[in-house]
Amino acid sequence: MDTIDKIKELSTLIQKIGDIDLYRKIVELQGEVVQLSTRNFDLDKKCKKLEAELTRKQSLRHIRSLYYADGDSISFCPHCWENSNKLIHLFRPRALMTPGGEIWECYTCQRTRL
Repeated sequence: MDTIDKIKELSTLIQKIGDIDLYRKIVELQGEVVQLSTRNFDLDKKCKKLEAELTRKQSLRHIRSLYYADGDSISFCPHCWENSNKLIHLFRPRALMTPGGEIWECYTCQRTRL
């Protein structure tokens, strides 16, 4: 039985006794408990979101001016990540004239990376 159910049970008992002032206070308390429960739920949701974001940030590696996530071979746009906190995959590494050189394109911010 959770807190709200206990308050409802107590409210029913007080209503049977007939103490109107005490019943009114229990109903007010019940409203406050519901508000606190809602706030707790919202904070728990926000906490989980922040924990997931932190885990994501910790899984990124910065290699040759690009970001890579663990287990993902496609790089992310450093401009989008550093300015908007968005993980946007870069597209098609195109070979350059220099041996081993390549260029990546971001379709979101329209920037290219060597």
